[in-house]
Amino acid sequence: MQEALRSGGVWSTPHPRGEPALLDVLSAMLGVDADRIIVTSSLRATAVPLAGHCRAAFVERPTFSGIPETLAAMGPPVKCLNWQDLAGAAAGQDRPLIWVTSPARNPDGATPGIHLLGQLRDAAAAGDGFLVVNETYRWYSRAAVPDGCVRVGSVSKLAGGGARVGWIIDPPREAERALCRLGPATLWQRAWASFLGRVGQAYLIEKFIHPVDAARNDFLAQADDYFADYRARCSGPSVFLPLGRQVSEEQATSLLETHGILVGPGADFMAEQPSIRLAFTGLAHGQAAQAGRVFSVLMRENPWLLDIRCDETV
Repeated sequence: MQEALRSGGVWSTPHPRGEPALLDVLSAMLGVDADRIIVTSSLRATAVPLAGHCRAAFVERPTFSGIPETLAAMGPPVKCLNWQDLAGAAAGQDRPLIWVTSPARNPDGATPGIHLLGQLRDAAAAGDGFLVVNETYRWYSRAAVPDGCVRVGSVSKLAGGGARVGWIIDPPREAERALCRLGPATLWQRAWASFLGRVGQAYLIEKFIHPVDAARNDFLAQADDYFADYRARCSGPSVFLPLGRQVSEEQATSLLETHGILVGPGADFMAEQPSIRLAFTGLAHGQAAQAGRVFSVLMRENPWLLDIRCDETV
């Protein structure tokens, strides 16, 4: 920040597509030409102009609820559906927007295959719409994205939720003008360009992503009989578990809390059935493994608690 403050014109209006130095850094990190990128401040900020250029929005579920809420606030009707149902729902719609996450969807860590993404892209394009692929969790796993998709993301999961530095790649032409007004202040962009360029994403992944991965794997390893499939197929900083048919989210969260495990309810992620989410960001060494051991005991004592499955990796 001090370095950026000493640069000339730091209080000038931000460049429309982003500070050139930051665009160069993001270009190297994301593996795309800088002229395909527009710098934004967050996913939700990016969703606002995109919603203004669609007539209906179709969002994956489960999902981070902030996205459908933001899209709906801009006017278009929003439906939240399983990945397999999105293409059919968008068929015949005028200017549909389809929103999915790849890789490592929040909350369950599932990743759509490139064939499914291609189907969704084509379904949206048939109505003169577009597919948005949220790649915020790209630091946890690699996943291919077909050409013709709009890619959005941020460094919030790499360096902290207060970063307020994001991007959109290959935005719809009609939304570019509005998107070019969403970049953070010139001072902030220059500071992040210097920080990211100097520190590098490899260092940030080592310091912030690898410990979260390790904590998640430590937890799952303690109850491998239950989570072997989940561990092999899903990734990211959280685990999402559907509850048994006779169990409410309130019952499950209360039971786990009495044993020292704090979880979030699936309702916060628009889940179709009662579920719980365990997040592993910021855990001290050994906490996740201890939680896994406690969880394993609870599963043996209460086999009705969970409906074990990995939701939908396609």
